[in-house]
Amino acid sequence: MSIKSTKHPVPLIAGGVRVRLLSMVLLAVAAFAVLAVAINRQPSWGLLDFDQSFYTTIAYDLDRYGIFSNGVFNNIDSIRQPPPPGMFFAPGYPLLVLAAMRLDPRFAAAVKCSIEANNGHRDKSTCEVYATPMRIIHALLLALGVLAVAAEIIAGNWVAFWLAGTLATASLAAEAEIFSYVMTEALTFSLYSAFALVLVLAWTRQRLR
Repeated sequence: MSIKSTKHPVPLIAGGVRVRLLSMVLLAVAAFAVLAVAINRQPSWGLLDFDQSFYTTIAYDLDRYGIFSNGVFNNIDSIRQPPPPGMFFAPGYPLLVLAAMRLDPRFAAAVKCSIEANNGHRDKSTCEVYATPMRIIHALLLALGVLAVAAEIIAGNWVAFWLAGTLATASLAAEAEIFSYVMTEALTFSLYSAFALVLVLAWTRQRLR
């Protein structure tokens, strides 16, 4: 009897882990699908609108010269000459833009055209308005943020877990316009949510790691 009693909890624990993992995957996939549709339904914005050129210029400089610059604040035409290194911007988001440029030549061409237009080498109306790779990346970052928000209470109540995930997804979808720009809001939300999750786990589990 003692041997059987020691073996029973193992499959039960393993089953509980599988259920938690499955629920987290389902929530992440559902949030990504909803947010990807909401963001991609927004109008297509030119890459020179608002603050987008801050990040696309740095990504362009990285791609062409391998230099992390201050972007538009260098006051240098990086079409003609390499910019000096900079430290004004954090590297995270420009690196995401660079990754999207490397993965999608069409997006890279749109970025290059916008930089040329911003430096007076061409009319911006000749540039394709295209930022789909970044919109997909934004949806993925937001979905991870939703998962972090819901995971903060996953051990307590499954109804609360799904309710938190649903409300977070709906709230983000309602603000889909801001996430459709090539700007930092999606990355900020994702990192903030992950950091909050780490704080909750540190407080509730009382473990150094």
